[in-house]
Amino acid sequence: MIDTETSGLYGFPRDRVFEVGICSYNIQTGAIEREYNTVIKYNSAELTDEQKNAWIFKHSSLDLSDVYNGTDINTVVNELKSLLSGQRVTMYNVAYDLGKFLRYEPFSLESMGIILQPCLMEFCTPICNIRHRYHGLKYPRLKEAWKLLTGKELNKFVGHRAVDDAYYSAEILSVLVDRYEYTT
Repeated sequence: MIDTETSGLYGFPRDRVFEVGICSYNIQTGAIEREYNTVIKYNSAELTDEQKNAWIFKHSSLDLSDVYNGTDINTVVNELKSLLSGQRVTMYNVAYDLGKFLRYEPFSLESMGIILQPCLMEFCTPICNIRHRYHGLKYPRLKEAWKLLTGKELNKFVGHRAVDDAYYSAEILSVLVDRYEYTT
């Protein structure tokens, strides 16, 4: 399970990945483990004012100093290759994390030999059955799906750090595997 925290919603090349978190889910035991969490290093000159004032810095414990002191992006890419090669991988929102960011250089996640699994958000949509204000069903936000599927209270949901969101996504995956025939 992979999650990212980014500088915005537009995707590459306008926005940057600031943080990557990975959790594993053992389908036999149901165990969920935090496997990887890192903030990617950028210096001030590499970031636009818009990126330096990203939404994530106002709505999580991630701050710009974490980014300035993060891990070199080439190191992150090599660590991701080591962790993910040949593994089954999904995300809560594949279209966002992979489609807008991790598909592109330097990550090129699909070339790492991953086995991409179905998008959790898309799979959850009919199960959560949340009506859109104007038309049909809406994609549930991670918090919404997590509460509906796990029955846990939101005060335990800290989110908006990549590894936390990956963990909660893995909990959703566990429910989907156990109750809704999601196959990995």
